[in-house]
Amino acid sequence: MSGLHVDVLIQRGKFRMDFRLLIPATGITALLGPSGSGKSTVLRAMAGLERPVGGRIAHADEVWFDAAERICLPPQKRHVGMVFQDYALFDDKTVAKNVAYGLPKARREQRVSEWLERLHLSPYAERYPRQLSGGQRQRVALARVVAARRRVASGSARHRAIGAGVPAIR
Repeated sequence: MSGLHVDVLIQRGKFRMDFRLLIPATGITALLGPSGSGKSTVLRAMAGLERPVGGRIAHADEVWFDAAERICLPPQKRHVGMVFQDYALFDDKTVAKNVAYGLPKARREQRVSEWLERLHLSPYAERYPRQLSGGQRQRVALARVVAARRRVASGSARHRAIGAGVPAIR
């Protein structure tokens, strides 16, 4: 089995969602739907930030959640990077330190430099989030996720703020 398999039941009060999805091991998958339809909720469940009431989530041969087997890996063991709608940047850290946060010391500077360059953020490395535009803040949040080389990266924000002229991430 490869890719990410999601088959969950999520319930919040009267809101109930039975969701099934197979995300291939490679490529980009988009989750689209109207506001309030549960897109962010599903992403949070995949990341381990929200617990479904039933079902199963598995990545390759590793089970992340299985209600019947009472398995629920914590978020840090799922290695999912997430760009939150508010970007979740540290206001007291520079752009470079935000990207470096959580990276192992080995090759940290190299990874930060690489992703600042790739996302056109190098000139802003010593600035703070409050000194950036919305698109720049969003690219900092994205750089933090991809620099960490997570197995799965998800975002629940409208990414048009990232801006034209920024190359596709490969």
